[in-house]
Amino acid sequence: MALAILLLCLIFLCRSDLYVQQITVGVWEFPPIMPSLPFWIWVVLAVFLLGIIQLVLYVVVLKRQVERKTRGLRQALDEIREREQLLSLIYNNTRDFIGLLEVKGESSFVVRKLPDWLLRKIRKQHPQYHEYQILDMELAQFYNDVLQIDPAETALRYRQVKQAIQTSEPVHFEENISIAIGIEGIAESVIIPIRFKGVITHVLYVSRNVTEEREWKAAIMQSEERMHLAVKNIPVMLEAFDEKGRLLVWNKKSEEVTGYFAEEMIGNEKALQLLYPDPKYRNALIRRWKEADEDFADETEITCKDGSKRTISWIHQSARYPIPGWHDWKIGIDITKRRKAEAALLHSKQQLSSMMANLPGMAWRLKIDEDFTMLFVSEGSQQLVGLSPQEFMERKLKPRDFIMEEYHELVKMETHRSVREMTSGELVIPLRVDGKIKWVLDRFKPVKLANNEVVMDGMLIDISDKLESKQRLQLAIDSTGQGMWDWDVETDDLIYNDYMAEMLGYDKAEMGNKAKFFYDLLHPDDHQRSLKKLTDHLKGETSYFEQEYRLRTKSGRYKWIMTRGRVVQRDLQGRATRALGVHMDIDARKKAEIALMENERMLSNLMSNLPGMVYKCKKDRQWTMTFVSEGALELTGYPAKALETNEIVFSDIILDGDREKIWDQVHVAINEGRAYTLTYRIKAKNGEVRWVWEQGSALEGTDLLEGFITDITDRVEAEEKIVSMVIETQDNERKRIAKELHDGLGQKLTTAALNLNSFKKHIPFSQRGFSKLITGLNSLNSAIKESREIAHNLMPRSIEHFGYVPSVQSMLAEINSASDIRFEFYDNLHGERLDPKIEINLYRITQEAINNILKYSQAKNVTIQLMKYMHDLALTVEDDGQGFDIGKVLKKEDSFGLKNMRNRVNSLSGNFYIDSTPRRGTTITIELPYKLAANEH
Repeated sequence: MALAILLLCLIFLCRSDLYVQQITVGVWEFPPIMPSLPFWIWVVLAVFLLGIIQLVLYVVVLKRQVERKTRGLRQALDEIREREQLLSLIYNNTRDFIGLLEVKGESSFVVRKLPDWLLRKIRKQHPQYHEYQILDMELAQFYNDVLQIDPAETALRYRQVKQAIQTSEPVHFEENISIAIGIEGIAESVIIPIRFKGVITHVLYVSRNVTEEREWKAAIMQSEERMHLAVKNIPVMLEAFDEKGRLLVWNKKSEEVTGYFAEEMIGNEKALQLLYPDPKYRNALIRRWKEADEDFADETEITCKDGSKRTISWIHQSARYPIPGWHDWKIGIDITKRRKAEAALLHSKQQLSSMMANLPGMAWRLKIDEDFTMLFVSEGSQQLVGLSPQEFMERKLKPRDFIMEEYHELVKMETHRSVREMTSGELVIPLRVDGKIKWVLDRFKPVKLANNEVVMDGMLIDISDKLESKQRLQLAIDSTGQGMWDWDVETDDLIYNDYMAEMLGYDKAEMGNKAKFFYDLLHPDDHQRSLKKLTDHLKGETSYFEQEYRLRTKSGRYKWIMTRGRVVQRDLQGRATRALGVHMDIDARKKAEIALMENERMLSNLMSNLPGMVYKCKKDRQWTMTFVSEGALELTGYPAKALETNEIVFSDIILDGDREKIWDQVHVAINEGRAYTLTYRIKAKNGEVRWVWEQGSALEGTDLLEGFITDITDRVEAEEKIVSMVIETQDNERKRIAKELHDGLGQKLTTAALNLNSFKKHIPFSQRGFSKLITGLNSLNSAIKESREIAHNLMPRSIEHFGYVPSVQSMLAEINSASDIRFEFYDNLHGERLDPKIEINLYRITQEAINNILKYSQAKNVTIQLMKYMHDLALTVEDDGQGFDIGKVLKKEDSFGLKNMRNRVNSLSGNFYIDSTPRRGTTITIELPYKLAANEH
């Protein structure tokens, strides 16, 4: 402004022709200040001068602004360089894989950034490529030429990149990192679109190796599951309390013993009141538990839900094995039956002692050995033989020390017979006591002890006062149920008692008194053999005579008789002159023996021809065989002897997946007092896997099992083929219907929609008509969408193209986006394809399980795992929902879903398990033989 005013003043002076003519200062004179010029020249000069001044000022100001902005830009560039260096360090040293792609077009992507370690690896494998060539390479060329990825995998990755660009959302997925970088494992990957000025210009590819994490998580889950099962199914009671005395653990055995379910007891502040309703007793227990500063054992009497009392032996383990969160924990065993048995045993001992002291004779027990060693005698020995039980045992006296010598052999024979036949016996024998003869009635019976040892128990009753005369002696002999005889060999005269005649249906008067009468009654087949034995004894070649033969009765039929006797007198030349003996009626026993032998023969023939193996084994985890029929060879390929001698352990030929199931099922059946029926797999000697059916039961009073096993492989395979054909037919029909819906009905509906849409442009409509047209089009589009969804559900194309794992991942991604339930999926197939039949059946099973969870479970979290082992596949679907009663649901007619799942598993020769309890979630486990896809065999 000042410059402009100055210029105007100069112009005014010039225009007025004002000059300073002369200024005299002292002696000096000054010339005119400015020459006289035209006005327009002054104007031009002023404008020019003003423009130059303004230009200079603008340049100065602009320079200062440029310097200020340039200084900020330099700082920003320095900061960007520092950040780039920091990002590069992070980028190249992070454990995650990070790659950057530039979007060049709809299907064109260029590699812009890769980790240095990967670039070095690529340069080492492909030295023909420089780094700048790799980082400016089309993605398809990078996949095909550099990484050499399968075209199908390349197509899948392209679709994932396109999906991220189209949806503008990150795409999460899992992949087998060995495909890209040659390291075995599983990676969690994400493709992140990067938007600049409203346009997606780049895509960030981030991948993290989670192999070890998955293995750790699977190991932890498996360990937790095993611990949970162990705590739940441990065959003793397990209880744990917190500091406030509330129950934290109440296992299955505790439920069985008390009748209270875990839901009723865990966290219940009144749990102790339920178990110990008496306050004094309860408070005393609590005080004892609190005062204990180390582990201890005690017994308590608990009250069960039904009001009954049980005695439990507890061992408290908190001091030695502390568990975080558990103030006190203990294990218990129900000893109610043992305590009752001990009380009954004590009472029985007291009764036995009282009875023994008051018996009218001497009770005894002897060992079945050569000397018949005495093991026990009662107080009656004092009266019978004049010795107390202590004196009798200390002197190690034996029966032969008292029995007259003439009766030693008879007593010995009867004792061995009784043991052999395991039947009771009775004899009248004389004892020599203090030089006097005492006639006693000896009643005896063999007994098998718990250790399988056989002893003889008996009673000696003094009957001397009843045998004062010959008639009374005869009466006593007759009462023994034996035919007694006295034979004069020289005259053939025979004296015998009435019973000897009665057992053959005769009167003594009819039979006479000659031994020849009995010879004539001998069965023709027994005549020669019996006479030879008798002759040998009469000659002195045997110490006694014993023979079983048949005698004809008065009715004409034959009866089995046993004769025992010996020569008691001989002349000077050694010839027999007198013999004594007994006849015993063994007809019933002998016929039973013959019948038993016949039955054993028939049983042996039957077992030899049975299509399977008859067995007897111990109730241990090896199923140690004590008897195996010959059918074992055909069933297992191993001879029966190899199994009986434990050269081949039977449990070793049972497949691993079936061993625990068999053990549990057998013990449940035994505990319930019923027979068990099993179906499982064995591995024969030739390596062939066979399905077998087994039925058996426990032998009461022993630790043995007996049963029958037969091969049902053909039946199982036939059933599997039938079920497989039905399911395959269903799946083929689904596929056909899906194709018809998609390619037939879907195409027609789409064509109809296109035609109707074209009407909007060419045909004028009223407002109402146009509205109806739009409504119709919307309904038609909805029908097209629904038909596609139905076709996809009937037979998803992803199963055929990509397999089970990507299909399930895709299905769960859709469900997670629309449902409050969080689904997680894990697998260790590393991209391997399974047999198509297995894939479609596993997908259907998974689909059915997920539908049930969405409809009924009310769960918050669901975990699905498909794990591959050496010979098996295991699919597990576990939720934390409300659970259900398995038995009730399977009995319902509408439980089609579960039955269909089981049928599909059976068709694949697999195992199907459901573990569910109301309010405690559900776990479905499926085990299948592992097979690769057909093109990978």
